[in-house]
Amino acid sequence: MMQKIIPWILAIFVAFVFIQSLFFNFSGSEETVIIFNTIADWMADIALLEAVAEPFRTYSGNTIGVLELVASALILIPATLRVKLESEFIYPIRLLRIGLLTL
Repeated sequence: MMQKIIPWILAIFVAFVFIQSLFFNFSGSEETVIIFNTIADWMADIALLEAVAEPFRTYSGNTIGVLELVASALILIPATLRVKLESEFIYPIRLLRIGLLTL
């Protein structure tokens, strides 16, 4: 019983955190602008990332917001918790979270 309840509690908590942050991402709050501008400045100093630094500065808040919204929905849909791929279970939500955290 607890093995079925704990994953749902964790999924609801993660979805809640993602949904709470949407306001900051979509409204262009000062904190969000500072964070993404700092990352864009860092990217501009790296030759391979220099070309994408300015688009990142402009669109990153909205892009991350959309990805968090999609991740929130996927986390709460039972069918997306597991996908069988090459005889191993891959958790797309975990992969999406890793992708969001590395941006």
